[in-house]
Amino acid sequence: MYHSGLSYKKISNILNNEKVLDKTNWRNSTIVGILQNEIYKGDFVHGKKTKKPTYYENVVESIINKKLWEECQVQKKKNSRSYQRILTYLFLQKLKCPKCGRILGGKATTKKNGNSYFYLLAHD
Repeated sequence: MYHSGLSYKKISNILNNEKVLDKTNWRNSTIVGILQNEIYKGDFVHGKKTKKPTYYENVVESIINKKLWEECQVQKKKNSRSYQRILTYLFLQKLKCPKCGRILGGKATTKKNGNSYFYLLAHD
């Protein structure tokens, strides 16, 4: 679905609506994790968060072919936006949503009239 152009949010909505794997808690971050995980192409990386990870090829039968997986990685890089936060959010990473328990993130928007509005919201 990602390779065909759907966003993380659209994919998670589809998976939730169709109750894939009897789950309704698919999130954007889950989709990102799946797209980044080498195991789906049959490979395994031991110690990903260390300075010297070990890469093992063809450890298990792949779910998708390596070419498709690599194309998705290229697409992810194209789609990612590099930005630098220029605003300071006093409560960033400090407040939790009382309903879902997620940490609130900051967002700002400027309307056509020039007024800026600042929000704290729970991210997927």
